[in-house]
Amino acid sequence: MTEVTQQRIELEYQIIGAMIHKRETAGLLLPIISADDFSQEALGTVFRAIQKLFNADAPIDSLTVLQETGDAYEPLIKAATDIRCTEGNAEYYAGMLRERSRLSRVQTAAADIMIAETLEETRSSVDSINAELVARRQWQAIGMEDALNAFFDRHARTKAPDYLDFGFPKLRQRLYCEQGD
Repeated sequence: MTEVTQQRIELEYQIIGAMIHKRETAGLLLPIISADDFSQEALGTVFRAIQKLFNADAPIDSLTVLQETGDAYEPLIKAATDIRCTEGNAEYYAGMLRERSRLSRVQTAAADIMIAETLEETRSSVDSINAELVARRQWQAIGMEDALNAFFDRHARTKAPDYLDFGFPKLRQRLYCEQGD
């Protein structure tokens, strides 16, 4: 195991420990990170358990998380609570974890590009990289015609007036420009 990997795992344990220790910390970190940000599936499972407890407005502590995950997770939960980060640093550490996991996913997709045998496999990996590099995940790149169609869908009238045709078949019913405009 490399030093960077060991540091990341320790960071992940600290974050889980802080979330178990204080419910307010869990509420602060849940919007920042996801179960996919954890390098070990077991830590992702514990994160999902904390998320489920938080959403159910249930107490979050080592006992409730253990009950949610099962006895097999007891050593992991104990280790996480023993090395937790301070609540004041938790948000910063969550940002670090998010960035490291995003970088890891970008590196994995880049490696997939190197071994891709078809252009379609390459496109899929490039899409994955783009999704990680977009600052806001709800954004997506679309063409101008699709953007205009979406705009007109949001501002649709019950009946479109008879306006000029600009040669865009899909937009013909949606462009509202009369002669003289």
